[in-house]
Amino acid sequence: MASRAGGLEIDEDIERERRHWLYERIVWSLMALVVVAEILGAFGGGVLSRATAGSPERGLAVEYSRVWRKNAPTDLRFRMPRAPADGGELTLWIARRYLDKLDVDEITPEPERVEVGADRLTYVFNAHEPGIPAEILFEIEPQTWGRLHAAAGLEGGAQVAFTQTIFP
Repeated sequence: MASRAGGLEIDEDIERERRHWLYERIVWSLMALVVVAEILGAFGGGVLSRATAGSPERGLAVEYSRVWRKNAPTDLRFRMPRAPADGGELTLWIARRYLDKLDVDEITPEPERVEVGADRLTYVFNAHEPGIPAEILFEIEPQTWGRLHAAAGLEGGAQVAFTQTIFP
């Protein structure tokens, strides 16, 4: 609708302008939320991205990246309250459906052997220092994107399950 202002004819639509301002505010708010989420690690690498499943007191805990990126290295840190008292073997299994979707770059300490099963890989470690807390670090690199469902456990003992979201 045209109106006169000081001899000029101005075409204005106040209702359309209000809708546009509302749209702008919504878009700016969404952009601000994305920036805050990135700073906190919602897309990997920050405070929100790390999580722990299980607990060492119950036999097994795994610390992992809840949100990560495809082809970017990250780690899985397994913690057990103590190695076997007899200094024997510590046996950790991880579900194949999870391992098939990533590359395992390094395992610290190195396992004595790896046993392949139909639905899991079992890593056998020597327990050199019996009775003290044990920690096993897997350096991994996701090779696909989406939600990865994982399960791991100690042979005949505690188990944990966790989910990771991998971005392209």
